[in-house]
Amino acid sequence: MSDFTSIGAIIVALAILAYYLLFYRHKLAQQKIEQAIAFLNEALYMDLFLKLSQSHEQEEASKLAATVVNEVFGYEPRDKAAAAFLKANRGAAQAEVARLAADSEVRPLIGSALQSMAAKNWKGRSRPQGGLTRAVNLGFVSPTETPMPAYRFLARTATYHRRIKKLAKA
Repeated sequence: MSDFTSIGAIIVALAILAYYLLFYRHKLAQQKIEQAIAFLNEALYMDLFLKLSQSHEQEEASKLAATVVNEVFGYEPRDKAAAAFLKANRGAAQAEVARLAADSEVRPLIGSALQSMAAKNWKGRSRPQGGLTRAVNLGFVSPTETPMPAYRFLARTATYHRRIKKLAKA
């Protein structure tokens, strides 16, 4: 009888270990996706700033780049000055958003990020205003295309971030 008890205890311990590993793996993957989205925000801002600083003053290029990133990810302006800047430069911001939606490298990354942010497991973080409907209207997410797998999103985001950082240093 003690053999069955010890075997049962081992089976229960293995089941708890398997559940823990599965849960931890899922949580770790979610943390990696959240970190990749933060890196994508940073790289997108740097990319826009580098391009906009060629035709605008640095301060205006910085504000416009931040405004475009906020528009892409559906974040509300932080303060009245940012809201006033958005109102005054809505046309330029929308033109940059349209350019990003047409960019074959950046569009799938932004689409995957927005899909991840709209998912149910995106807890305790700010979600994009308007959700996926807004992302579809902006041209970042297509209802017909399948979502990018997480491993590909992580790899492409890291590659994009690395490339933009090298451009910024040059």
